Amino acid sequence: MEIISVPAADLYAFFKTPAAAGAVCPMLVNGTSMQPTLHHLRDTVWLTALNRPARRGDIVLFRRKNGQVVLHRVLHAQKGILEMNGDGQMFTENVPECCAAALVRRFQRSGKMIDCRAPLYRTYSRLWCAVRPVRPQIFRFCSMWRRLSERESSCGKKSKS
Repeated sequence: MEIISVPAADLYAFFKTPAAAGAVCPMLVNGTSMQPTLHHLRDTVWLTALNRPARRGDIVLFRRKNGQVVLHRVLHAQKGILEMNGDGQMFTENVPECCAAALVRRFQRSGKMIDCRAPLYRTYSRLWCAVRPVRPQIFRFCSMWRRLSERESSCGKKSKS
């Protein structure tokens, strides 16, 4: 596998060409739709050409009808249509599979490399897809927990003064 540097704006077009076969392209995550899995301007994904049908749980680079290039997770793949969803979003969108160009093979999160083919990550991915209906409650709970933790830590600092 050859690591190739391609400007982010050209990645989709590059992966639609035969030259992309066997290439791996790093891309800095730009946007918040894939949080909590991938964080804006912190994490890097390594993309390869999508040379097999996309499967549930895959993170895929695709182009929307309006031309916007997006990185989202596949919730369902059926009859040439991918039901896509950002990990931090509630809505889904149906995308023709021909609009998908690349697949995330691994990503670097806070300095740690994560292989998307590893069993532990595949389990996380399947669970994250399964809990989509209750994500609002999960996000609310995490937000509340964070606020409580911050309050506790600020109270501890005040009492030490």
